[in-house]
Amino acid sequence: STGSSGIERRVREAVVSTQSTGRSVKMKIILILMCLLWIAACAEPSEVIIQILYKPKECKEVGQHGDTMHMQYLGRFFDENRKTFDSSYNRNNVPFSYQLGVGGVIEGYQHGTKEMCLNERRRLIVPSKYAYGSRGTGNIPGHATLMFDIHLVQINDEAPAGLCQSKQQRSSLQPVIRIVNTQSRLAMS
Repeated sequence: STGSSGIERRVREAVVSTQSTGRSVKMKIILILMCLLWIAACAEPSEVIIQILYKPKECKEVGQHGDTMHMQYLGRFFDENRKTFDSSYNRNNVPFSYQLGVGGVIEGYQHGTKEMCLNERRRLIVPSKYAYGSRGTGNIPGHATLMFDIHLVQINDEAPAGLCQSKQQRSSLQPVIRIVNTQSRLAMS
Protein backbone atom coordinates (compact mmCIF):
# COMPACT_ATOMS: atom_id res chain seq x y z
CA SER A 1 0.00 0.00 0.00
CA THR A 2 2.95 2.32 0.63
CA GLY A 3 4.20 1.66 -2.90
CA SER A 4 0.73 2.21 -4.31
CA SER A 5 0.25 5.58 -2.55
CA GLY A 6 3.73 6.69 -3.70
CA ILE A 7 2.79 5.94 -7.32
CA GLU A 8 -0.56 7.69 -6.91
CA ARG A 9 1.24 10.71 -5.43
CA ARG A 10 3.67 10.82 -8.37
CA VAL A 11 0.80 10.48 -10.88
CA ARG A 12 -1.08 13.33 -9.15
CA GLU A 13 2.09 15.48 -9.20
CA ALA A 14 2.60 14.73 -12.88
CA VAL A 15 -1.06 15.61 -13.66
CA VAL A 16 -0.84 18.86 -11.65
CA SER A 17 2.48 19.71 -13.32
CA THR A 18 1.00 19.01 -16.78
CA GLN A 19 -2.09 21.07 -15.97
CA SER A 20 -0.05 24.01 -14.72
CA THR A 21 2.26 23.74 -17.76
CA GLY A 22 -0.81 23.76 -20.00
CA ARG A 23 -2.11 26.82 -18.16
CA SER A 24 1.31 28.40 -18.39
CA VAL A 25 1.40 27.86 -22.15
CA LYS A 26 -2.13 29.23 -22.51
CA MET A 27 -1.19 32.29 -20.42
CA LYS A 28 1.92 32.86 -22.54
CA ILE A 29 -0.16 32.65 -25.74
CA ILE A 30 -2.72 35.08 -24.28
CA LEU A 31 0.04 37.50 -23.23
CA ILE A 32 1.66 37.31 -26.66
CA LEU A 33 -1.69 38.00 -28.35
CA MET A 34 -2.36 40.92 -26.00
CA CYS A 35 1.09 42.35 -26.75
CA LEU A 36 0.51 42.02 -30.49
CA LEU A 37 -2.87 43.74 -30.19
CA TRP A 38 -1.29 46.51 -28.12
CA ILE A 39 1.49 46.97 -30.68
CA ALA A 40 -1.06 47.05 -33.51
CA ALA A 41 -3.21 49.58 -31.64
CA CYS A 42 -0.22 51.82 -30.90
CA ALA A 43 1.43 51.48 -34.29
CA GLU A 44 1.34 54.45 -36.60
CA PRO A 45 -1.64 54.30 -38.91
CA SER A 46 -0.87 54.20 -42.63
CA GLU A 47 -3.76 56.49 -43.51
CA VAL A 48 -5.39 59.67 -42.30
CA ILE A 49 -8.24 58.64 -40.03
CA ILE A 50 -11.22 60.97 -39.79
CA GLN A 51 -13.62 60.45 -36.91
CA ILE A 52 -16.83 62.44 -37.27
CA LEU A 53 -17.66 63.45 -33.71
CA TYR A 54 -20.58 65.72 -34.52
CA LYS A 55 -22.27 66.72 -37.76
CA PRO A 56 -25.27 69.09 -37.87
CA LYS A 57 -28.52 67.45 -38.98
CA GLU A 58 -28.72 69.97 -41.83
CA CYS A 59 -25.46 70.78 -43.52
CA LYS A 60 -26.24 74.17 -45.06
CA GLU A 61 -22.66 75.28 -45.65
CA VAL A 62 -19.74 73.04 -46.68
CA GLY A 63 -16.11 74.05 -47.12
CA GLN A 64 -15.03 73.95 -50.79
CA HIS A 65 -11.67 74.23 -52.53
CA GLY A 66 -10.42 77.82 -52.10
CA ASP A 67 -12.66 78.68 -49.14
CA THR A 68 -11.11 80.11 -46.01
CA MET A 69 -11.75 77.77 -43.12
CA HIS A 70 -11.74 79.08 -39.54
CA MET A 71 -11.12 76.25 -37.09
CA GLN A 72 -10.81 75.80 -33.37
CA TYR A 73 -8.48 72.90 -32.67
CA LEU A 74 -6.53 70.95 -30.11
CA GLY A 75 -3.39 69.24 -31.44
CA ARG A 76 -1.98 66.30 -29.47
CA PHE A 77 0.54 63.55 -30.04
CA PHE A 78 -1.08 60.21 -30.92
CA ASP A 79 0.77 58.16 -28.33
CA GLU A 80 0.16 56.83 -24.84
CA ASN A 81 0.60 60.29 -23.25
CA ARG A 82 -1.61 62.36 -25.64
CA LYS A 83 0.43 65.48 -24.79
CA THR A 84 -0.88 68.73 -26.33
CA PHE A 85 1.57 70.39 -28.72
CA ASP A 86 -0.68 73.23 -29.94
CA SER A 87 -4.18 74.63 -29.49
CA SER A 88 -6.20 77.57 -30.78
CA TYR A 89 -7.98 77.56 -27.42
CA ASN A 90 -4.70 78.63 -25.76
CA ARG A 91 -4.58 81.77 -27.91
CA ASN A 92 -7.66 83.55 -26.56
CA ASN A 93 -9.91 81.19 -28.55
CA VAL A 94 -8.87 82.86 -31.81
CA PRO A 95 -9.61 80.34 -34.58
CA PHE A 96 -6.89 79.15 -36.92
CA SER A 97 -7.57 80.19 -40.54
CA TYR A 98 -6.30 78.67 -43.78
CA GLN A 99 -7.42 78.30 -47.35
CA LEU A 100 -8.77 74.86 -48.19
CA GLY A 101 -7.02 72.98 -50.99
CA VAL A 102 -4.09 75.33 -51.59
CA GLY A 103 -1.49 74.28 -49.03
CA GLY A 104 -0.33 76.17 -45.98
CA VAL A 105 -1.17 73.30 -43.61
CA ILE A 106 0.03 69.72 -43.36
CA GLU A 107 -1.35 67.21 -45.87
CA GLY A 108 -3.38 65.22 -43.36
CA TYR A 109 -5.07 68.34 -41.97
CA GLN A 110 -5.84 69.61 -45.48
CA HIS A 111 -7.41 66.31 -46.54
CA GLY A 112 -9.09 65.70 -43.19
CA THR A 113 -11.04 68.96 -43.37
CA LYS A 114 -12.43 68.59 -46.91
CA GLU A 115 -16.21 68.77 -47.21
CA MET A 116 -16.71 69.71 -43.57
CA CYS A 117 -20.00 71.28 -42.60
CA LEU A 118 -20.13 74.51 -40.66
CA ASN A 119 -20.13 73.61 -36.92
CA GLU A 120 -18.98 70.04 -37.62
CA ARG A 121 -16.50 68.48 -35.19
CA ARG A 122 -13.94 65.88 -36.20
CA ARG A 123 -10.95 64.06 -34.84
CA LEU A 124 -8.09 63.60 -37.30
CA ILE A 125 -5.35 61.05 -36.74
CA VAL A 126 -2.51 61.99 -39.04
CA PRO A 127 0.47 59.66 -39.60
CA SER A 128 3.86 61.35 -39.79
CA LYS A 129 4.14 60.93 -43.57
CA TYR A 130 1.11 63.26 -43.92
CA ALA A 131 2.36 65.60 -41.17
CA TYR A 132 6.02 66.57 -40.66
CA GLY A 133 7.67 63.27 -41.66
CA SER A 134 11.12 62.42 -40.38
CA ARG A 135 12.21 66.06 -40.04
CA GLY A 136 9.64 67.22 -37.46
CA THR A 137 9.24 70.91 -36.67
CA GLY A 138 9.41 73.04 -33.53
CA ASN A 139 8.23 70.94 -30.58
CA ILE A 140 7.03 68.14 -32.88
CA PRO A 141 9.70 65.45 -33.30
CA GLY A 142 10.25 63.52 -36.52
CA HIS A 143 8.04 60.47 -37.15
CA ALA A 144 5.29 61.82 -34.83
CA THR A 145 1.69 60.77 -35.47
CA LEU A 146 -0.59 63.68 -34.63
CA MET A 147 -4.19 63.87 -33.45
CA PHE A 148 -6.36 66.95 -33.94
CA ASP A 149 -9.78 67.62 -32.40
CA ILE A 150 -11.23 70.24 -34.73
CA HIS A 151 -14.37 72.39 -34.91
CA LEU A 152 -15.25 74.38 -38.05
CA VAL A 153 -16.61 77.70 -36.76
CA GLN A 154 -16.70 79.84 -39.92
CA ILE A 155 -16.34 79.52 -43.71
CA ASN A 156 -15.55 82.41 -46.05
CA ASP A 157 -15.70 81.89 -49.79
CA GLU A 158 -12.83 84.25 -50.47
CA ALA A 159 -9.32 84.28 -49.10
CA PRO A 160 -8.36 87.06 -46.70
CA ALA A 161 -5.29 89.16 -47.47
CA GLY A 162 -2.07 87.31 -46.81
CA LEU A 163 -3.34 83.82 -47.64
CA CYS A 164 -2.25 82.12 -50.83
CA GLN A 165 -5.03 82.47 -53.39
CA SER A 166 -3.72 80.07 -56.03
CA LYS A 167 -6.22 77.31 -56.77
CA GLN A 168 -3.63 75.58 -58.94
CA GLN A 169 -1.40 74.52 -56.05
CA ARG A 170 -2.02 70.82 -55.43
CA SER A 171 -0.55 68.22 -53.18
CA SER A 172 1.77 65.68 -54.74
CA LEU A 173 0.96 63.21 -51.96
CA GLN A 174 -2.62 61.94 -51.88
CA PRO A 175 -3.25 60.24 -48.53
CA VAL A 176 -5.47 57.27 -48.07
CA ILE A 177 -8.33 58.40 -45.88
CA ARG A 178 -10.56 56.30 -43.64
CA ILE A 179 -13.69 57.95 -42.25
CA VAL A 180 -15.08 56.61 -38.99
CA ASN A 181 -18.51 57.96 -38.08
CA THR A 182 -18.65 58.27 -34.30
CA GLN A 183 -20.83 61.34 -34.21
CA SER A 184 -23.17 62.02 -31.37
CA ARG A 185 -26.12 64.28 -31.81
CA LEU A 186 -25.87 65.84 -28.38
CA ALA A 187 -26.97 69.41 -27.90
CA MET A 188 -24.00 71.02 -29.63
CA SER A 189 -24.34 74.15 -31.72
